[in-house]
Amino acid sequence: MPGTQPPSAANRGDWSAGVNVKVAAEGGCVPRVNMKFTVLGSGSTGNAVLISSETTNVLVDAGMSARELLRRLAEMGVQSDQLDGILITHEHGDHIGGLRVLMSSVKCPVYISRITEDAYYDTRAGGKNGDGESS
Repeated sequence: MPGTQPPSAANRGDWSAGVNVKVAAEGGCVPRVNMKFTVLGSGSTGNAVLISSETTNVLVDAGMSARELLRRLAEMGVQSDQLDGILITHEHGDHIGGLRVLMSSVKCPVYISRITEDAYYDTRAGGKNGDGESS
């Protein structure tokens, strides 16, 4: 499937970009933090992005199967117990489809807006939203 293959350790640079972030803090600036954004999957078959620093790993969206997400995270050297949080952008299946099963494999908080959470549960109960971007 074009556009959905995970990056390998050898070609990570093709899929991720290191960003230096300088954060303003009270009384001055804190040291730069290296952040890496890695697209684990993008498209109608599933969306997920890993945002990492030296100490933190956050998964944005969980649109593919939990097994596939965990495999792609492992390709990047991140195990399930190293996830610090999951951020869900909206309830469409290609952004949230693997979340329910993934939650049984990870022990981190899930950040989701109340509106998205309500729509997610409505979809699971037979509502019409949540199929994909064209819904």
